[in-house]
Amino acid sequence: MKNYILLIVIIFVSFSASLYSQDNSLLERDSIEVLEGPLIIPDSLIIDSIPEVAPVNEEVLEIKERFVPDPTKAVIYSAIFPGLGQIYNRKYWKLPIVYGGFIGCVYAITWNNKTYTDYRNAYRDIMDDDPNTNSWQSYGRNEESLKPILKRRRDNFRRYRDLSCFIAVGLYAVCMIDAYVDAQLFEFDISQDLSMRVDPVLFDRTAQNSRAVGFQCSFTF
Repeated sequence: MKNYILLIVIIFVSFSASLYSQDNSLLERDSIEVLEGPLIIPDSLIIDSIPEVAPVNEEVLEIKERFVPDPTKAVIYSAIFPGLGQIYNRKYWKLPIVYGGFIGCVYAITWNNKTYTDYRNAYRDIMDDDPNTNSWQSYGRNEESLKPILKRRRDNFRRYRDLSCFIAVGLYAVCMIDAYVDAQLFEFDISQDLSMRVDPVLFDRTAQNSRAVGFQCSFTF
């Protein structure tokens, strides 16, 4: 009986080993076929089209340079026409000051020149012997008393006109200097600690002055 049982166990083990070896061979063969065969991709994974990547805007990537004015260009522009140097330096708030000053100078030159011309003609008419040149009579004085007045006023308004011309030339030069200096100091760093302090002070009595109370100013920078 024991021999039969042993025989059955041996047959069962042999049969199981045979089935296991067949399954392994089938798996290896299937894997080889899968690896060697064409790759099959499901329809759900197929992408119809690849979305286009938007081109990179070079202007966005370009680093914007910080504006720093050139002093030579600033003074040249200001020499070409008053105010151009200030515009180049981007100091637009100075334009009303510049053009307001030039308008005042032009008005002063024009008015003084016109008044000087009137007094000059009147003085010339009163000094000649021609009876037809009588523009001086509009001033309402006699001839002898009017001569020194016309001469003095003629000289005064001629001086005022010339002084107005000098002021206009000086303002023109100041505009050029301002444009040049402003461009030179464009990157000049002014400390935030700049301050002024005003304190009362008691001055001691001296031989010349008695004791006095005043103020003293101190700057911190």
